[in-house]
Amino acid sequence: MSGRRRSRWLGRSFLVGAVFLFVGFKTIDSGFGVRLFVVGALLVAVPLGVWWRRWSGSIGTVRRWSTRSRWNHGLASRWQIVWKASRFAMRRQMRTLRPSYREMSFWRRLRVPTSEFAYRLCKVGWLWVWASCEDVKQTLGGPRYGKSVEEICRIIDAPGAVIATSTRAELY
Repeated sequence: MSGRRRSRWLGRSFLVGAVFLFVGFKTIDSGFGVRLFVVGALLVAVPLGVWWRRWSGSIGTVRRWSTRSRWNHGLASRWQIVWKASRFAMRRQMRTLRPSYREMSFWRRLRVPTSEFAYRLCKVGWLWVWASCEDVKQTLGGPRYGKSVEEICRIIDAPGAVIATSTRAELY
């Protein structure tokens, strides 16, 4: 049975069970009313059990994550960019990325440029995407794409040691 037909069946079973519960509760005095009530309870409990199984535990978590990633076709949403890869997010991690900034006052840390501990990767819509100085970056592209020049700028601005490989001598 396909997923869509199964969910239709579960929905219909739940509705019929709810009707049976209601009618059975109203006519609980008769033996037939008790039977209707029990059958209705079962018809309501089975879809609820299936729903609980479907949405709880690890399988439910994986299903929710896959649904959420399909909303944006596997790409990060604006909120995810703001929370994890924006200038705001990098400034939030500032004292962890560069422990020397821990002793600074809040107002002095505000004047430190974000490029001291993070670098801009790209612009998505109105938002710049930033990466911390601890993140690994790999640039792939064809010849004469400008990969080495882009990396030279990042190497010059890097606060610490850098490991870079290239077939050209300009990185020396």
